[in-house]
Amino acid sequence: MNDRIPQGLVGTGRVPLVNLIISFDTHECYLVQRGPAGPSCPRVALAAGPGGIDQLGPGIESATKSALGLVVTYIGVLSFEVTSTAIDMYVLVSARQPVSWPLGTTLMTLPELVRAGADIAMISLFQAAAGRAEAERFALTIGSRVQHALARSVEYLEERFTVEDSREGWSQYLSNDAVGVLSSAQGLLALAHACAKSRYIERVARCLEQAQNPDGGWQVKHSLHGEPTQISITESTCYCLWALVESGRTEECIAVSSGAAWLMNTQRPSGGWGVSERSAEAQVIATAFAVRMLARLGNRGAVGRGVQWLRDNQREDGSWPLDRAVVSPTEPDLSPPAPTAHAVIALLSAGVPANDNAIIQGVAYLRRRFNSAGVEPWRSALSDTLVDPRTDSRLIFRHYTTPWALVALSQAGASLSDPLVQRGILQLLAQQMPSGAWRCNATVPASPTMWAAHDTVFALKTVVSIGVRILQSAPVLGLTTASLESMMMSFLLTNGSPWPGAQEAMGA
Repeated sequence: MNDRIPQGLVGTGRVPLVNLIISFDTHECYLVQRGPAGPSCPRVALAAGPGGIDQLGPGIESATKSALGLVVTYIGVLSFEVTSTAIDMYVLVSARQPVSWPLGTTLMTLPELVRAGADIAMISLFQAAAGRAEAERFALTIGSRVQHALARSVEYLEERFTVEDSREGWSQYLSNDAVGVLSSAQGLLALAHACAKSRYIERVARCLEQAQNPDGGWQVKHSLHGEPTQISITESTCYCLWALVESGRTEECIAVSSGAAWLMNTQRPSGGWGVSERSAEAQVIATAFAVRMLARLGNRGAVGRGVQWLRDNQREDGSWPLDRAVVSPTEPDLSPPAPTAHAVIALLSAGVPANDNAIIQGVAYLRRRFNSAGVEPWRSALSDTLVDPRTDSRLIFRHYTTPWALVALSQAGASLSDPLVQRGILQLLAQQMPSGAWRCNATVPASPTMWAAHDTVFALKTVVSIGVRILQSAPVLGLTTASLESMMMSFLLTNGSPWPGAQEAMGA
C-alpha cells in the first residue's frame, strides 16, 4: 500500500489535521475527547518539514505520541475533507492500554457513544472501524483452521487417487475406485485450490487431455442414467477446461482451444447454454459455468451474449430458476439459491460490477435464503435433466449450494466481518469428516463425494483469501492511501487553487 503524502499538500496553508479513532486490543471501546457538545475524536496536527511528510503512518504515530503521549499503530484512513485551511482526516489507529489517560479523554463503547449524542457521521466511522476489527479477529482465528482443513483434504484426496485401466484420477463417490472425467477434473482443482504441489496434478491433466471427445467437449462417464452416451456435457467441459488451465495449460494448448471452441459452437442463439448440445433448452447453471470459463479465456463476444441471457432470465425477486429442482421430497422449491449463486459469480467473472442491479438483487436474494440454524445454511438442490434425447440418457445434478453462495457473497464484496460469511465458513468446516473427506446433504451423509470436496475447498480458499486481501489492500472502507491522494487531487482541482507543480507531485 502506498502511504506517501503528496508533497504538494504541505506548504500551501492547508494543515493536515488528523482525527484519531483509537481502538485498543479488545476493540470493544474507543478513546474519545470529552466536550460540552458531546464526545469527539482526539485530534493531532501533522508536522511537515521542507520536504513534506514522507510516510503517512509514521507521521501519525509520531504526532500522536508527541501530542497525547500514546504509542499507537496506524491502520488506515477512514475519510477526509479538504477545507480552505486544512485537510481533515479521520484515521484508525490501535493502541496498547496506557498507564494514564490523556487529559480530557475517556473510554467509550459504541452504544455509549450513541447515547452520549455523538455525531451521526462520526458514529458511522466508528462502526466501520468496529467492522474491520471484527474481520481481523475472525481472520486470525479462522485462518489456521482453514489451512489445517485444506491440508487434511489434500492428504485424503491423494490417498483416494486411483488407476482404472489406463485412466488416473478419482471417482465421484470416493468410496469406490471407478475413475470419472468430471470427478477427476474436480479432484485436480481441489489440489490446485489448496495450493498443493501434488505429483498427481500433471498426471490427471494428461488423462483429461486424452479423455476429450473429438468434438472438443468432455463427457460424464459414470453418473448417467439410461442408455450410455458419450455426449459432451457443458459443466463437465467447463470443469475440465478449468482444471487444464490450473495445471498450467494456456489458451494455445490444443485441448484448451478445442474445448473453448466447443463451448462457443454450442451457445444457443438466445445466448445461453444447455446441459448438452442436445438438451431442450438453456439452463442457468450451465450458462453460468460457460460464461465463467470463456471469460477467463477472453472470449468476449460469447461472454457478452451469455451475460445478457442471464440478465434476461433473472426473476423479479432477484433469483434465477433451476428447472425441476427438488430440495427435499416433501418440499418442492422452484427457485433454490444454487442457480442464483452461480449466476452472480458468472456475472462478476464477466466484469459486471458489484453495484450493478442484477448483482445487488441476486445477493439480496441469497441473503434472504440464508438459514442460520441449518447444517447447510443454503440448502442443496437436485435437478434431474435429460442430456441426450436420442438415448434417453439423464443426469442427476446435485448442487451443493453453501460453498457457491459464500463465494458469490465474497466476490460481491462481503468481508470476513459479515455474520453470514462467518457462519457459512464455520458450517463448512463442521462438515469435514475425521478422514479429511467432506459431507453434503445432497447425498448420503456418510458417503463422501468429490463434488463436496472440490466445492468446499474452493469456497474456503476463495472466501478467506478475498477477506484477507480486503484487509490488506483497503485499510478500512475500501480506501487506500493512493486512492485518498487521487480524491484529494480531484477535490483541489475542482474546488481550490492547485499549487504549482501539484499534478507532478501526484504523479499525474
